Amino acid sequence: MNNKKIKYIMPLLLIMLLFTTCSQKKSSSTGSTQTQQYTLTVNVYPSGSGRVVLSPSGGVYTAGTVVELTAIPNSGYTFNMWGGDLSGSQNPTTITMNSNKTVIAQFVSGGGSGGTTTYYTLTVNISPTGGGNVVKKS
Repeated sequence: MNNKKIKYIMPLLLIMLLFTTCSQKKSSSTGSTQTQQYTLTVNVYPSGSGRVVLSPSGGVYTAGTVVELTAIPNSGYTFNMWGGDLSGSQNPTTITMNSNKTVIAQFVSGGGSGGTTTYYTLTVNISPTGGGNVVKKS
């Protein structure tokens, strides 16, 4: 009697296994893939000194998107440098979106319509003499 039960159960188990395997393959091949999205936040310093144009525009990008940033100064300002997740003063410049990013466009007073730039001299004294050093970081 056990042999008769096995004869009926074995084919049923094989059919169930085949059905489960096929349905798993089907769902995995037709399943949707989610792409990672990242946010680019741009700030201007000082406020009102200029703006930044993004290409492509938006602010939320698919992972791997290369975004071009162009700093445009308002009258009386010039673009100085990038801060946050960008550095340097190349304008325009690019950033690759592989995480959420924050970029600061820093402008300085003195460009555009006749403004002037003020320069200051920094003097550093170390006391006691030989007690340390100061390194200029570019």
